[in-house]
Amino acid sequence: MNNKTMKWVKENQKVLYAFIFISNSIWLYFQDSSVSKFVVLLLFSTVLLLGAAIDKQYYILPDEGAILLTIGGCVMSYYEGKHMLVLIGGAFGIMLLCLIIRVVSSDGLGWGDIKWFGALACWQSIPGLWIMFTTSFVVGCIYLLFINSSYSRTDKIPFGPFLCFSGWFSYFFTPHVIRWYVWMNVNLQDIISNRGLF
Repeated sequence: MNNKTMKWVKENQKVLYAFIFISNSIWLYFQDSSVSKFVVLLLFSTVLLLGAAIDKQYYILPDEGAILLTIGGCVMSYYEGKHMLVLIGGAFGIMLLCLIIRVVSSDGLGWGDIKWFGALACWQSIPGLWIMFTTSFVVGCIYLLFINSSYSRTDKIPFGPFLCFSGWFSYFFTPHVIRWYVWMNVNLQDIISNRGLF
């Protein structure tokens, strides 16, 4: 990403955030006819958007956001009939994994990132947890490739925007990712068996 593009993005951040919020609101409205679920999901998306913006600007993910996400995630999981013990186990499991990454990477992940990982885990299914975890790091790596020329190794890079995006993506699109994975797997097996590779 060149300097002119980076400058334009910085100058128009508020416009970009407003566009994301409005387009997301419209998209959510057409996803579900339930008003209460629409409101909860809109709050979920709003907290994620604010968290990403705050972390990008100030390198901090607020605890208030983690608390709101945890409460909202538990309410939605109960509403969707998810088993609460599985939910709690998934949240603590992903936080433990993030803690190990923090230790191994010499504080590469902040405490806010770990708390938000745990909070977002309350919204996810088990496959969604792994999709969220993987997507956050993959998107982060892709971003690093784009800005490699303009950042040095000593510069801080906020992880929050990648985490917030992956949490939103995995909540709404995990079923589609699973269907795509199964479709790819079946088709690849057909191709391999038809060509006699194995």
